[in-house]
Amino acid sequence: MQVTTAQLSTITELSPTALRVRAKKYAMPGATQTQQGRKVTWDLTVTILWLLNFNKTQYGSDPDSKNLAYERQRLLKAQADHEELDYSVKCKQFIRVDMVADILASLLTLMLSGIRNLGGRLANELINEPNLAVIKAKVDREVNAVQAALTRGAADLSRQIQEDQKYE
Repeated sequence: MQVTTAQLSTITELSPTALRVRAKKYAMPGATQTQQGRKVTWDLTVTILWLLNFNKTQYGSDPDSKNLAYERQRLLKAQADHEELDYSVKCKQFIRVDMVADILASLLTLMLSGIRNLGGRLANELINEPNLAVIKAKVDREVNAVQAALTRGAADLSRQIQEDQKYE
């Protein structure tokens, strides 16, 4: 049975443009042009069978499943990401989580001990000091000492990490 593009569009619920694209891009059979070259008629049995097969290969047997090409692309990307991660691990571009936790714990312990001892170190010096500028200077000096201790601790830990990575 021969039908026009508009009729085929209504039957298949595809736009005339989508039909023309499938005819050109995927070589959809069943189209015949009239003498003028403008009006296209379609052999309904050939076209419907081809569209069913096309949709089955594109979307799988389940009409609700996703596009197979999309799934294939997603899986290829996931595989590439996994290989990139494996390569990064082999090149030792990552630090182990337990090592990072130890570093942070060491730095926090160093900082907390410096802050907690601040009052004890300054109490005797500041007990009879009436001048606020002197008090501020002494507190700033002690805070800077705590900061310097943190910096030294971080540098020591950094060297330790580099040495640990050499031996792994």
